[in-house]
Amino acid sequence: MKQIAQLLKANLGVEAAFTDIGGWDTHQNQGSVNGQLANCLRDFSQGISAFWTDMGSDAENVVLVTMSEFGRTAQQNGTGGTDHGHANVMFVLGGTVKGGKVYGKWPGMATSSCTRTATWQSPQISARFWVKQLTKLWEHATWSWFSLGRN
Repeated sequence: MKQIAQLLKANLGVEAAFTDIGGWDTHQNQGSVNGQLANCLRDFSQGISAFWTDMGSDAENVVLVTMSEFGRTAQQNGTGGTDHGHANVMFVLGGTVKGGKVYGKWPGMATSSCTRTATWQSPQISARFWVKQLTKLWEHATWSWFSLGRN
């Protein structure tokens, strides 16, 4: 993130950058304050905070998107973790983002909003909900943020 901030502040024409962090496959011992997931989330939030601080006043011209390539089950398993599933979260922040709310319709955790898999027998948020939200985000990103325009 530090190198991305340096590239952006150097005004070299960078329009998009990518980075990733591993360690999210936490099937056990996620922890609320200490544990695998808690530690990953702490590093994740500190990295974003440091990036935003590094960007200074230039941050108003940046849109930062965080996402995962796969989701987790919505409920904890028997070992204090979660298994592979459909539940996920994305964060979009930046100077031009109209934030402070959740976009899309949250289906809730009612049994009717969840599916069950034979492998994990744990409720999962419908994949249809997440695909719809991802599609909306990327459509907005490609057509609006990068000023590509539509044919």
